[in-house]
Amino acid sequence: MLNIFSSIYCNIDLLKLIKYIIICYMDISYLIPIFENNDAKIFFETFLSSKFFCEHKNVQILTYVAKSDEKNLKVLKDLSKKNSIIKVFIEEKTFSYNSVYKKAINIMKGDILLLGDAEIQNLDLIFSKCLEKYKLGANIVLVKKRFSGIKNFFISAFENFYNFVIKIFTGKKDRFNIISLGLYDKNVIDVFKTLPEKCCFLKNTKNLFGFSSRTIYIESKVKTNKLDFKKMTTTLLFAIISFFLSFVLFLTTLFLNVFLQQVPPEYNLFAIFGCIILLILASIISPKHFYNIRNND
Repeated sequence: MLNIFSSIYCNIDLLKLIKYIIICYMDISYLIPIFENNDAKIFFETFLSSKFFCEHKNVQILTYVAKSDEKNLKVLKDLSKKNSIIKVFIEEKTFSYNSVYKKAINIMKGDILLLGDAEIQNLDLIFSKCLEKYKLGANIVLVKKRFSGIKNFFISAFENFYNFVIKIFTGKKDRFNIISLGLYDKNVIDVFKTLPEKCCFLKNTKNLFGFSSRTIYIESKVKTNKLDFKKMTTTLLFAIISFFLSFVLFLTTLFLNVFLQQVPPEYNLFAIFGCIILLILASIISPKHFYNIRNND
């Protein structure tokens, strides 16, 4: 009986060893774009010497940099000359994470794609957690920030309203993950390639048919690539105009009722109805602005 248990235990250890070897020699593609506010030299010195990076042999690093970012461009060119696994792509103008992600999925060679953020110096720890979820069967690993207290309440309220509206148009909820972090296996990427117009949103959602997804959480204070929600979009402009018209209609109605003796009840009813419609329209349209920033170039 003791020999049987010993045999089972040895087989379990052997399976773990085999799985560990497979993971170590699995092909990994990294996408780590460098923006002008990043320091490529410090980031890659830290990341390339990390335990996680050194444990995995077959890797490909895809990095993008703006032509105008001379300092980081020089660092990346020097790195790519010393190490053939680093592929540097030069962008002629300002780019977003999503725009280079769309390009990277068509040239990645790995069994998995790890999205990296050069703002994070201990990125290897996040990658390690992502890989642990992958070992347990996840095809997609999303990364979110963990908030607490009153901030968590307001963020959750916004996400719930945002997803209520977005689901009407897309049929799926946005996970509101950090777009510059995560893990995606080759099977998922192959599907994304066939849906170039939707590939950004699909990487930010979950419960995709036939694929398993997991989520890991990091501290809210961790600095990551920031999206610029302040830039103007057609959707935001339309929402602002709707809010403005509602406000003007309200002030006009108030003015007429204060300074005129008799205002037709029909006008007041029409004005109130118009204000409500404009406010509802603006409220429904506003989330589309955030959707466009998160899921487009």
